[in-house]
Amino acid sequence: MYQSKLQSFISKVQQHKSVVLVGPMAKSFPTDWPQLPVLGVDGGSNKASPERYDFTLGDGDSLGPAAALDLVFPSAKDASDLALALQHLPAGPLTIHLYGFWGGRFDHQVINLGELHARLTQEGGEVYFHTESEYQVLGLPAGRHNLVLQGIFSLFSPLPTQFSIEGACRFPLPATRVDPLSSRLLSNEGQGAVTIEADQPFFCYMRKP
Repeated sequence: MYQSKLQSFISKVQQHKSVVLVGPMAKSFPTDWPQLPVLGVDGGSNKASPERYDFTLGDGDSLGPAAALDLVFPSAKDASDLALALQHLPAGPLTIHLYGFWGGRFDHQVINLGELHARLTQEGGEVYFHTESEYQVLGLPAGRHNLVLQGIFSLFSPLPTQFSIEGACRFPLPATRVDPLSSRLLSNEGQGAVTIEADQPFFCYMRKP
């Protein structure tokens, strides 16, 4: 029954090369990207009326009645709702906007980063963790990236990664192998255009533009 709706959602994601995921921690339905397809993930599916979502899925543990979801997973499973949501996105590089996946339980937050790092490794693209604070988290694939950074920013990866940083920042860095989650790249300061190169996917904790 849900297959045609899922295929329609996938086709829309392929058309835009972007998608919005709304998770259980979202305070409200995001309106920043009104043209993009929206995937409600479990409790993120009840932030607006059903027609605002292109597709919804989850195990229902943060939603209430699981029957409200287009695709219901069993509660006893070996992957998170976010991991299963990512598996239902089309292959290839996408820009993924995440609302309601930052904060809450520490283990969930760390593992969400792991699932998105795996997606960046396999498919490329960009990941934006939108938060309620003045900072956000940007996930990027391996390669050379030109960013505009103002104020404090930190870089980190769950894998050993060679980083280089140049441009308008307080602490430029020649090509250097950095340990996983090292404090070496904690609290740099951007003053404009910054170029970051890395040989693994990584995350940038940064002030919102």
